[in-house]
Amino acid sequence: MSMLLTLPVIMSVLTAVLVFFARQNHKLAEAVSGTSALFTLLGSGLLLNGIMDNGPQAVAFGQWAAPFGIVFVADFLAAAMVVIAAIIGVISVFYAMADLKKKPSYGMFHSLIHVLLAGVYGAFLTGDIFNLYVWFEVMLIAHSA
Repeated sequence: MSMLLTLPVIMSVLTAVLVFFARQNHKLAEAVSGTSALFTLLGSGLLLNGIMDNGPQAVAFGQWAAPFGIVFVADFLAAAMVVIAAIIGVISVFYAMADLKKKPSYGMFHSLIHVLLAGVYGAFLTGDIFNLYVWFEVMLIAHSA
Protein backbone atom coordinates (compact mmCIF):
# COMPACT_ATOMS: atom_id res chain seq x y z
CA MET A 1 0.00 0.00 0.00
CA SER A 2 2.89 2.38 0.64
CA MET A 3 3.80 2.20 -3.04
CA LEU A 4 0.34 3.43 -3.99
CA LEU A 5 0.68 6.22 -1.44
CA THR A 6 3.78 7.62 -3.14
CA LEU A 7 2.86 6.73 -6.73
CA PRO A 8 1.13 10.00 -7.75
CA VAL A 9 4.04 12.18 -6.66
CA ILE A 10 6.77 9.89 -8.01
CA MET A 11 5.02 9.40 -11.36
CA SER A 12 4.51 13.13 -11.80
CA VAL A 13 8.11 14.03 -10.96
CA LEU A 14 9.53 11.33 -13.23
CA THR A 15 7.20 12.38 -16.03
CA ALA A 16 8.23 16.02 -15.64
CA VAL A 17 11.88 15.04 -16.04
CA LEU A 18 11.25 12.72 -19.01
CA VAL A 19 9.08 15.25 -20.81
CA PHE A 20 11.60 18.01 -20.17
CA PHE A 21 14.25 16.06 -22.07
CA ALA A 22 11.77 15.21 -24.85
CA ARG A 23 10.30 18.73 -25.12
CA GLN A 24 11.56 19.25 -28.67
CA ASN A 25 9.79 16.11 -29.89
CA HIS A 26 6.15 17.04 -29.34
CA LYS A 27 4.75 13.62 -30.24
CA LEU A 28 6.97 11.84 -27.72
CA ALA A 29 6.31 14.46 -25.04
CA GLU A 30 2.56 14.13 -25.57
CA ALA A 31 2.70 10.34 -25.45
CA VAL A 32 4.70 10.28 -22.23
CA SER A 33 2.61 13.01 -20.62
CA GLY A 34 -0.76 11.51 -21.54
CA THR A 35 0.22 7.97 -20.59
CA SER A 36 1.60 9.09 -17.26
CA ALA A 37 -1.48 11.17 -16.48
CA LEU A 38 -3.70 8.16 -17.16
CA PHE A 39 -1.53 5.80 -15.08
CA THR A 40 -1.49 8.32 -12.23
CA LEU A 41 -5.28 8.48 -12.36
CA LEU A 42 -5.41 4.68 -12.26
CA GLY A 43 -2.96 4.56 -9.35
CA SER A 44 -4.86 7.20 -7.40
CA GLY A 45 -8.08 5.26 -7.96
CA LEU A 46 -6.39 2.16 -6.59
CA LEU A 47 -5.17 4.21 -3.62
CA LEU A 48 -8.71 5.39 -2.90
CA ASN A 49 -9.99 1.84 -3.18
CA GLY A 50 -7.30 0.63 -0.77
CA ILE A 51 -8.15 3.38 1.71
CA MET A 52 -11.82 2.44 1.54
CA ASP A 53 -10.97 -1.23 2.18
CA ASN A 54 -8.17 -0.92 4.75
CA GLY A 55 -8.64 2.49 6.37
CA PRO A 56 -6.11 5.33 6.58
CA GLN A 57 -2.52 4.59 5.58
CA ALA A 58 0.79 6.26 6.38
CA VAL A 59 4.37 5.88 5.22
CA ALA A 60 7.51 7.45 6.67
CA PHE A 61 10.35 7.91 4.20
CA GLY A 62 13.68 6.59 5.39
CA GLN A 63 12.09 5.23 8.57
CA TRP A 64 12.39 8.66 10.19
CA ALA A 65 9.73 9.60 12.72
CA ALA A 66 7.21 12.31 11.92
CA PRO A 67 8.87 15.42 13.36
CA PHE A 68 12.14 14.75 11.53
CA GLY A 69 11.17 12.91 8.35
CA ILE A 70 8.76 13.18 5.48
CA VAL A 71 5.51 11.38 6.19
CA PHE A 72 2.70 10.78 3.73
CA VAL A 73 -0.72 10.07 5.20
CA ALA A 74 -3.84 9.19 3.26
CA ASP A 75 -7.31 9.04 4.65
CA PHE A 76 -10.51 9.04 2.60
CA LEU A 77 -10.52 12.82 2.09
CA ALA A 78 -6.87 12.99 1.01
CA ALA A 79 -7.26 10.05 -1.38
CA ALA A 80 -10.45 11.50 -2.83
CA MET A 81 -8.73 14.85 -3.38
CA VAL A 82 -5.84 13.10 -5.13
CA VAL A 83 -8.31 11.33 -7.43
CA ILE A 84 -10.06 14.62 -8.20
CA ALA A 85 -6.71 16.30 -8.93
CA ALA A 86 -5.72 13.38 -11.16
CA ILE A 87 -8.97 13.68 -13.12
CA ILE A 88 -8.38 17.40 -13.60
CA GLY A 89 -4.76 16.63 -14.57
CA VAL A 90 -5.82 14.15 -17.26
CA ILE A 91 -8.36 16.62 -18.64
CA SER A 92 -5.78 19.42 -18.67
CA VAL A 93 -3.10 17.33 -20.38
CA PHE A 94 -5.40 16.10 -23.14
CA TYR A 95 -7.02 19.50 -23.64
CA ALA A 96 -3.56 21.03 -24.03
CA MET A 97 -2.72 18.47 -26.70
CA ALA A 98 -5.62 19.78 -28.75
CA ASP A 99 -5.37 23.49 -28.03
CA LEU A 100 -1.83 24.64 -27.20
CA LYS A 101 0.26 23.13 -30.01
CA LYS A 102 0.86 26.44 -31.77
CA LYS A 103 2.10 28.24 -28.65
CA PRO A 104 5.89 28.78 -28.47
CA SER A 105 5.99 27.53 -24.88
CA TYR A 106 4.23 24.25 -25.70
CA GLY A 107 7.43 22.24 -25.29
CA MET A 108 7.65 23.16 -21.62
CA PHE A 109 3.95 22.95 -20.80
CA HIS A 110 3.78 19.20 -20.28
CA SER A 111 6.82 19.21 -18.03
CA LEU A 112 5.51 22.08 -15.92
CA ILE A 113 1.98 20.66 -15.59
CA HIS A 114 3.44 17.48 -14.10
CA VAL A 115 5.56 19.50 -11.66
CA LEU A 116 2.39 21.33 -10.66
CA LEU A 117 0.49 18.05 -10.26
CA ALA A 118 3.31 16.59 -8.16
CA GLY A 119 3.03 19.58 -5.84
CA VAL A 120 -0.73 19.19 -5.59
CA TYR A 121 -0.53 15.46 -4.88
CA GLY A 122 2.21 16.03 -2.31
CA ALA A 123 0.20 18.76 -0.59
CA PHE A 124 -2.82 16.46 -0.32
CA LEU A 125 -0.79 13.51 0.99
CA THR A 126 1.69 15.16 3.34
CA GLY A 127 1.47 14.45 7.03
CA ASP A 128 2.83 17.68 8.53
CA ILE A 129 2.63 21.41 8.10
CA PHE A 130 6.28 21.97 7.15
CA ASN A 131 6.10 19.58 4.21
CA LEU A 132 2.80 21.16 3.18
CA TYR A 133 4.77 24.38 2.79
CA VAL A 134 7.40 22.51 0.76
CA TRP A 135 4.76 21.13 -1.61
CA PHE A 136 3.27 24.60 -2.03
CA GLU A 137 6.74 25.76 -3.05
CA VAL A 138 6.92 22.93 -5.59
CA MET A 139 3.63 24.18 -7.05
CA LEU A 140 5.08 27.69 -7.26
CA ILE A 141 8.10 26.41 -9.19
CA ALA A 142 5.77 25.38 -11.98
CA HIS A 143 3.94 28.70 -11.84
CA SER A 144 7.02 30.91 -11.92
CA ALA A 145 8.76 29.17 -14.81
